[in-house]
Amino acid sequence: MRQALRAAFGGRMGELATSQLPLQMNGMDGGMWGGMGMMMWLLMMVFWILVLLALAGGVYWLYSQLFGSSSDGSAGESAADATGESALEILDKRYAHGEIDEEEYVNRKKQITSEGEQ
Repeated sequence: MRQALRAAFGGRMGELATSQLPLQMNGMDGGMWGGMGMMMWLLMMVFWILVLLALAGGVYWLYSQLFGSSSDGSAGESAADATGESALEILDKRYAHGEIDEEEYVNRKKQITSEGEQ
């Protein structure tokens, strides 16, 4: 058998056995997993999935902070529900803290009281 292999490879069987086969067996030539092993690839995939989930969560948090959306989709009721205050109480506090001017306060108060009457 050994003589047949030598004849097939032109007497270079020793070179093949010592130079190429050990490199292929231990993954030093790149191999199927690039020399890192399956566990390293799985850990990299898990890492990047976690990074993408954290990024998506950050975008969702930023959007909810900027536009005040709540989980049920009602933007205006979320602040009143969370604090237990009515819309008029929140409006009074905003005016008292100087967040809105008198004109805006009067207009919003009219809107709130007219919505309450309907």
